[in-house]
Amino acid sequence: MSTVIIRKQDIDLKTDSTAREVIIYSDKAQVKRIKHAELHKGENDIVFSNLGHGIDEQSIKSSLPVKEAKIVSQTLEQNHLYFFKEDEHERIFSNILAALKKIIELFDTKSIYALENHYITDLRDYIQDLLNNIIIAQENSIPKLKEALDFLEKRMELNSGEILDLNDDLKTLKEEYSVLLLKLKKIREFDRKIQNNIRVTILSGTECSCDVEVSYILPNVSWRASYDAKLDTESKKMELYYYGEIKQNTGEEWENTKVILSTSLAENLVEIPAIFPVYVSGFAEKRKHELMIEKKVTRGLSEREETGADEEVTEEGGEGAVPESPETDRRIQAEKKGTSHTFTIEKPYTVPSDDEWHRLLIIRSMFDSGLCYETIPEDMEYIYLKATQKNTTTVPFLQGKVAVYRNESYMGISTLPYTAHEEEFPLSFGIDEDLRVKRIQYKNLRKPAKGPLGRHFREWEYHFILYNYKKEEKRVVLKEGIYVSELKEVNVKILDNTTPDYTLSKDGVIQWEVPISPDPFQHKKCILHYTLTAPKSFSLDGI
Repeated sequence: MSTVIIRKQDIDLKTDSTAREVIIYSDKAQVKRIKHAELHKGENDIVFSNLGHGIDEQSIKSSLPVKEAKIVSQTLEQNHLYFFKEDEHERIFSNILAALKKIIELFDTKSIYALENHYITDLRDYIQDLLNNIIIAQENSIPKLKEALDFLEKRMELNSGEILDLNDDLKTLKEEYSVLLLKLKKIREFDRKIQNNIRVTILSGTECSCDVEVSYILPNVSWRASYDAKLDTESKKMELYYYGEIKQNTGEEWENTKVILSTSLAENLVEIPAIFPVYVSGFAEKRKHELMIEKKVTRGLSEREETGADEEVTEEGGEGAVPESPETDRRIQAEKKGTSHTFTIEKPYTVPSDDEWHRLLIIRSMFDSGLCYETIPEDMEYIYLKATQKNTTTVPFLQGKVAVYRNESYMGISTLPYTAHEEEFPLSFGIDEDLRVKRIQYKNLRKPAKGPLGRHFREWEYHFILYNYKKEEKRVVLKEGIYVSELKEVNVKILDNTTPDYTLSKDGVIQWEVPISPDPFQHKKCILHYTLTAPKSFSLDGI
């Protein structure tokens, strides 16, 4: 490691090698670089200069394509560079000197005005005393003295105004001067940069030329999946654009590089977990058992010392084993890696080091979509268009944000969950304004329990009114949540006037598939009517 103070224009900070391939993981990247080298017989040093910051030294690997030479060593070198910006620093010094000169000039002018005011004040006081004496002596010839006094008063007012203006100018100039001083302090610290180089030492048996390759791991890189989904409602086709969004702040510019996106968790813990005993009994019982064993062990040791016996206490298993205390009963923490996937971008791509997200197209696919309409009016009185597709590609879809378009119109942002090959995935394509729903609460009764054997009673009734302003019949899936009882004493009952042909999930979601005729003057009605009863001891507060 070395430290150098240098002018920025005197050094080239561009990377002098080519990034051939970059494999990007969730939080790091493996970079593979090549550099052409003319090797002479004997020892050669090939330096890959101005690489990214935070290189993992243990991850550095190098290789040669020729048999006549071999790699002796590979090392990471760091140079601490402090840049002196000559032109900028001279400009700041000039501005500071100009500001100081202006401040001195303003102070001089202010001092002159203040001194003049001081003499004027003395002269005014003298004339005022003289005028008072003349008035006391009852002399009437005093106009010239009054004129002199008026002149002095006006001159003092003028000087005072000039001093106030000078004070304002001085305040502004002092603020500018303070800013310049801060800049001066900053440039005294210089601009610091750590230059990372990888030096590869090669021993060659003959003169030859070849491409030397190095690879290393860099932090400050990440990627995520994102999508654009475009639905054509006439053809019932959905086009999905699958993107990988990359953000990196490594200090390297990857220009026209082969990019590979990987879901693998690089360098994650791969230790096989061990199975430790799990005690069902509580700590008190376990500790009592431990103390009993300790007493037996102590007694056995005492007897052996007295008798001189050579028997040993069993360390593993058996009656003499002493289990570890609860504080040391730990399980090894290991994360499951599962199956990883890699996505290779077909065309070389440039990824700048600007800490911004950059989109790379992974794949574009067309799917046949099953369209349906769905509404949950309890949350929002809107009807949504939903498209369901099957992932017929050979790659999984990772979880990510989806920008959805319906017939070329942008609808908003949705979310795509992880979707494996041949797995179906639904996407919402926004509100359909030609279908309407209204939720009306007809009943909401509450009757508290009376008497020791009485039961609490709750009753709800909702009417759902659906309209179709389209030109053809549509089927809408209507969903509503009801209470679910996990207690035998609490009963939930759906009453007979509830619209039939519904399904009820174990999570308490009741659902109808409602056909709606294309008539704006007619509507379709669904009714939900149910009750809940509970014993007096069970509180229905909040229900």
